[in-house]
Amino acid sequence: MNRKAVIAIISLLVASLIWSVAFIPTRYNGDIGIGTFVEILFRYTIPLIIFGIIAFKKIKDTSKTVIRNSIITSICLFVALSCSIYGVRAVTYGSIGILLISLSVILVPIVSMLIYKKRVPLILFLSATVSLTAIIILANEQGALFVSSVDPSDITGVLTSTVSSVNTITPNIGILICVIASFGYTAYILLSNRMMKNDTPPEVLLFFQSLTFVVLSIPLVLFLERESLMAIDISVWTDLKTWLSLGYIGLFAGTIAYYLYFFGHKYSAPTTVAVILSSQKIFAVIADIVIIEITLNRSQIIAYLMIIIATFTVAIYTSMKKH
Repeated sequence: MNRKAVIAIISLLVASLIWSVAFIPTRYNGDIGIGTFVEILFRYTIPLIIFGIIAFKKIKDTSKTVIRNSIITSICLFVALSCSIYGVRAVTYGSIGILLISLSVILVPIVSMLIYKKRVPLILFLSATVSLTAIIILANEQGALFVSSVDPSDITGVLTSTVSSVNTITPNIGILICVIASFGYTAYILLSNRMMKNDTPPEVLLFFQSLTFVVLSIPLVLFLERESLMAIDISVWTDLKTWLSLGYIGLFAGTIAYYLYFFGHKYSAPTTVAVILSSQKIFAVIADIVIIEITLNRSQIIAYLMIIIATFTVAIYTSMKKH
């Protein structure tokens, strides 16, 4: 293994660690009233400025095809991230959301094989079944599946509570949203894999990704979260914890982690990337236990282990098949 490959693996591990801990400030932001799209706006304004300065000359020479593909890929990530932020805020433990979102590790090879009309191996179906069973266990631990405290006929209320991160929807709906997010990340991974083959500089991709997020977030903040944003007490904005939280998701989760991810992706096989990113779920559970000091019962531990084993099985299997 050459030096770049080793550095790439370390980069991916660090990125995975940063993202796995990001659910803590994300949930804190929700607790103090910061909406999903306000958080996304903060999260991607920082990398937009940083990568805009770093890659200014390269950006001017970027082809229209790369710009178009970057925007399409970023829209998939925007949908996935929006769902994951709300889902993580809604579930009882943030690590549950991370576990469910990481199901994209299982979905990527299955969807890829279906797209290219290849036979899906039995082990992938078994892993998906095990993960689905774990989801049901986690849902039952939090109450009846798909039960909401919002009247189903009040569609406007459901949408408003979802996008503004007001916790009027039960944790089970948060579980469902995290699963939806995993499909969005699946599309993002498949599309970004194709873009990486074009040798486009990571900073250029990250600039257009951040630009897309900022452009999409601004109108959503104005139309959906303006009132909740104005209702936040001034003491929140003068609290150092607020800016440390926003600073972490903007500088670390939104800038450094993505750059490390693209760098590591460039010098690693996609399956290697999948295996390493699977470690997010372990980091997330550890962070929940150590930082949040949660206590898991036997059913939750079994469900956690089922998802962890299923995703690592798929990641290792696909890696072996490539070699």
